[in-house]
Order: sequence, then structure tokens, then C-alpha cells
Amino acid sequence: MKSEMETIQILSSKLREEELENERLRRERDMESEKALRAAEDARVARESAEQYRAQLEEERRAQGDRIESMLKEVMMFITGKGTASLSESLSDSIIKKMHEQHAKELADQKAADEERFRKMDEEHRIREAALESRIRELEDIRNNNDGHDQGAPGEDSQKHFHTLEEAEAAYLNEKRKNDDLNRLRFAQSTEGKYAGRTVVDADAADMKGEDAPDSTYDNVPPEAVKEQASLIARYQELDRKMGKYADWRRNQKGKPKPRRHQPLLDGARDEYIRPDGWDNPGSVFVKEEVVPKITYVPGYARGYNLHIQTYIVDGVEVTPDVFNKKCLATEEMVGMVLYMHYVEHVTVAQIYKELRKMGVNISEATLDSWIAIGIDEFKPLMEPTQKEIVASGEAYMDETHLLVKCDIEEEARHRNELILEGKATGKPVPLMDNDPVDDGDTSKNRKHYLGKWLHNIISPKAKLSNYLYRDGDRGAYIAAEYLIGAIDFFLHCDGAKMYKSFEKGGKYEDMGIIRVGCGSHVRRPFWKLRLTEDEARWITEKMDSIFVKEDCYKGLSDEERKRRRGEEVIPILHEIKQKLDILKGEKSAPDAWKHPGLYEAVDYAIREWAGIQNYLLTGSGDYTNNICEREMRIVATLRNNSLFWGSHTSAERLSVILTIVRSALMNCLNVYQYIVYCLKTIRCYKGDLADLLANKWKPSEAALVPILA
Repeated sequence: MKSEMETIQILSSKLREEELENERLRRERDMESEKALRAAEDARVARESAEQYRAQLEEERRAQGDRIESMLKEVMMFITGKGTASLSESLSDSIIKKMHEQHAKELADQKAADEERFRKMDEEHRIREAALESRIRELEDIRNNNDGHDQGAPGEDSQKHFHTLEEAEAAYLNEKRKNDDLNRLRFAQSTEGKYAGRTVVDADAADMKGEDAPDSTYDNVPPEAVKEQASLIARYQELDRKMGKYADWRRNQKGKPKPRRHQPLLDGARDEYIRPDGWDNPGSVFVKEEVVPKITYVPGYARGYNLHIQTYIVDGVEVTPDVFNKKCLATEEMVGMVLYMHYVEHVTVAQIYKELRKMGVNISEATLDSWIAIGIDEFKPLMEPTQKEIVASGEAYMDETHLLVKCDIEEEARHRNELILEGKATGKPVPLMDNDPVDDGDTSKNRKHYLGKWLHNIISPKAKLSNYLYRDGDRGAYIAAEYLIGAIDFFLHCDGAKMYKSFEKGGKYEDMGIIRVGCGSHVRRPFWKLRLTEDEARWITEKMDSIFVKEDCYKGLSDEERKRRRGEEVIPILHEIKQKLDILKGEKSAPDAWKHPGLYEAVDYAIREWAGIQNYLLTGSGDYTNNICEREMRIVATLRNNSLFWGSHTSAERLSVILTIVRSALMNCLNVYQYIVYCLKTIRCYKGDLADLLANKWKPSEAALVPILA
């Protein structure tokens, strides 16, 4: 009974909050209505002013016409000889005719110009007045409808009492629905999720409660959606069958070499020869030659040439020069340009395709996609050296974000069950799906669906490297644990997600020696949202802001000096905040506690994160927040908005590879295009340590800056 009464009190508090929000929205709506009424009145006044101005112009035009007519009469009297002077009749007729014509033309032009100007002014005023009147009617209808359902302002009955839990919950949901309607009207849009109505994983809300974010693979994709997708695919496959001849022709082409498109850039192209080292030594013997067409990119335009690859026997060994993907028409410069434009300048693939067509490169969009895949795969050997460099730095920041990836539901269920059996995931095993509802000979297509997956980022300011990880889209603690194997006294800055708690005392990976450092921004955020309604939240926010001010003053200091200053100036502030948190936690359990429920949730989250927040005092190089990693994720948000989804786990993994290369190069202020091209040319046959090719160690040489056809 006591727990039920506490729940009723919480719902009543939330109801009070919704009523206050409802009243605020109503006031904003009334203010908007008053503004619309004033604007309509202004439009009417402007229209009346325009009418008066029109009448004034009409009066001036009549007066001017009268003056001209009076002058014409005097002239006519002069011409006809009835005035004080006279003119001969031989001249009078022609002069009178010309003057009449000129006068009539001037009057017609003036009248037409005035009418056109008045017509435009009248049309503009009518349109504006009609729009304002429509808006006024809409607001009045909404006011009438809402007034019929409102239960009075909060001030009339600020304290409502409910006898049962159902009554309190129903009242709260009804008030929340009215606020949603007002917000929808205010912003002229619904509150649906971004991805066509699909649920977006709210990781922050789960972290606040100390829970795992729901696995979207099984929570957000009901079986009905999969069956609907399968039926749609089957319908299109049936249309393909009806095409008949085209489908037969495509089947007959399997296994046959596809003819290349005609390339205008290769017509009359120059010849380039590539030979192995030592080909001109005494005793070297020419064996064979292979001609490969290539299209390269020179800054500003594309150029084609025929590459002659010559094989020699040198010192008794047959040697063939290493060439970048003989089957690929593009050179390292061309592929590097495509990767640079797409992942650094954020130019879409469709726009890059159009630019290449303008340069004379006759390829399909599928060929351009394959160039991107071929180029990214060349960088995969650099992922392991990047990991070793970050682990050796002793400190890094980690965060994750979600992607939509096209996956096989059946394979995802098996993968989930394997993780549960290995102890890398919690929960019950996922039952496998039944047989596909449509049997079209290719059942794997029917199980495909776009699922929410996770992309991780680990960034090390010390090593000046940023490493993106994609492990089948999982978000488990084992990903960070496997990545940091071999680390000693490693400081890991992260948010309060449950997966990172495994490195704390009592966690699964506490023996690894990973020191988890919490994020001050995540702790501050819920208090900042309540700063206008709760005095305690405002006080805590101001104290945390003072830490940010001091951290800004510490920039440029050595690690030892920064650590000393934090011990003298920051520790007292943290001690005051902790005392306030303990007081609020004690008030939560009191029977007369009547504060915003979100305040107590923020207090619980801050107390859970307090040990991690204090750990940042142990290192002088670390930051108070995880913002550096949050900012690094903005590039993923941009790509997610442009691309919307990735077609497979392989494509999502390629995304992590190229983002690692690009973002690391930008951290080291390199020319990203030159760095990409140099790595594409040398990484296949590099004899030294691959770590020398990482962005934090690479130094541009003159050979790296010279294009192949410069």
C-alpha cells in the first residue's frame, strides 16, 4: 500500500508538471493568437492607407488633367483665332491633331501604370489578410476545442488528490496527450521517430537508470514487419519473373566477362611503362608484358593512359612490378580523390558520379561504389597498429553511436545466442524464426531488415589517433575489454553506460587494471534541465560550471601543474557537491518528499558516477568531460543523415576503417588527400613497420606529393 501511495504521489507530481507545461503552452498560443490579430489589424490599416493613397493619386490625376485641358483650350483659341492672337488655318489642323494624339497617349499610359500598381498593392493586401484571417480562425477553433476539455488553470486547483493508482495514471496520460497536441501544433509536425516511425534507441535514458540500452535487433523489429518485407520482396520478384527474356539473358551472362564501357579518355592515350627493380642489370631477361588501361586524377581533371607492366627475370627470379588492383580502372589518385570528397568534404556519391561524368569518366554508379570499397580495404592493415598505439598511450576516450545496418534476422539471432553462451551478453537466448512465409528459391533475402547497430570510437589525444570500431554492431563491455588487452593502469574516459561499469570494482573486468573516468557533462546535464524549476539543481549546475571555468584556465599547463591545481581548487568544489547530493538522497526516502522526480533520478545517477568523476583527479592529462569523443561522433551523425543506412556488416566495418584514417589525419593537421594517396601506393608492399604509416608518424615527402602524370 505504501509503494502504491508513493507511485500516486509521483504521478501527481508529474501531473502538476504537465499542467504547468500545458498552461505555458496555452499562454504561448494566446500570445500567438494576439500577434496574429494585431498583424491582421495592421494589414487592414495598411489596406485602408493604400485606398486613401489611391484616392489621393486619382484626385491629383484629375487636377492635372483639368490643368492640361485648360491649357489646350487656350492653345485651341490661339489656333482658331478666337483668342487674343490667331494662327493661320493651314497650320491649325495639323497642330491640333498632333496635340490631341499626344495628350490621349499620355493619359492612357498614366492610367494604365496607376491601375497596374493599384492592382498589385490590392492583391498583396488581400493575400496577407486572407492568410491572417485563416490563422485566426484556426487558433480560435483550437481554443474552443481545448476550452471544452480543460479542467481549469493549475492555480484553481493546484493540489489534486486521487484514490487509486489508475486514476492518477489516467490523469497524467491525458494531460501529457494534450501537451503533445499543443507541441505538434506549435512545430507543425508530429513527434514520430526519425527513421520512418521506427523507435530510436534512447541510450541516455537507459544510462540514467543504470540499465542496458535495449537491443534494437529484437525489440524494434517485430515479426510482422519482417513478414511484410518478405511479401513485398516476393511481389517484386514475381514482376521480375514476368519480364522473361531479360531475366533469361541475365542468367546466361553469369560467369562471362562483362564488356568494358568505352572510355573517351583512353582514345589515343599515352603509354606508361613500369618495370621491376634491377631490370637493367646485366643478365636480366624480359619475360612478358601486360597492358592495363588506367584513369588517373590530376588536380582539376581526369586523364587516361595505358600502363605496360613488364615482367623480368632478375638474378634468376621472375619479378613482376606491384600495381594497384589491375582489374580496377582507377589509379590510387582517382580512388583517393573519391574517398576524400565523400568522407572529408561530405560530397554525396551521386554528386561525385556526376562530376566524374563531366570529366569524361564513363562508369556506372556500381563501379564507383566498388572503387570506394577497394580503396577502404587497402587500409585495413593499419587498424592493428592504430590499436597498439592507443593502448600504449595509457589514456583514451570512448563513446558509441547507432547506425541502421541491413542484416539477416536469422543470423543476428544466432550471433546473439553465441554471445550469451560465451558470457559476453546477458538475457535469454533468442528463439530462431520460423520458416520464411514466402518460398521463392532465395530465402535469405526475405530475412533482411534494417536494424539499429552500434559504432564505437576510441580517441587518444596523447597519441593523436582516433579509432572507430564496428564489431557486428554489438554494444557489449567485451568490445572495450578485448580492445584494451595488455593495457596497464589505463585511464578510460566514458559516460555512465552500464557496459563501462564492468571495469569498476566488482565488475567482470575489474582485474584488467582499467581505471574508468566518468564524464562531468553527463552528470551535469540532468541538473541543467531542471535548473529553472528546482533551486538545488540550479545550485549544483553553478558549482559544476565553476569547475569548467577552472579547467579552461588550466589549458597550457603541464600535467603535473594541472594535477596540483586540481587538488587545491577542484577537490573542495566536488566535496560541496557531494554533500548536497547526500542530503538530497536522504530527502528522497523521507515520507514528505515532494520534489521533481527527475531531480532524484539525477541525484542517483550522479552518486553512481561519483567514483568515476573523482578518478579524473588522478591524472593531470585527462579532461573533466568526454566531450572530445562526443564531438568526434558528429561526423557519424552527418553520414547517418546523408546515407540513412548501410547495406551490410561489411559496409559498416568499412565505414569504421575509413573514418579511422580520415579523422586521425585531421587530428595531425595533414593533407588528407596526399596521405590517402601515399598509403594506397605504399601499404601493399611496405617493408618496414606499418606503424610508420599512421597519421601521427607519417611525414610527407616530395615523392608523395608528385602525381603519377605530373
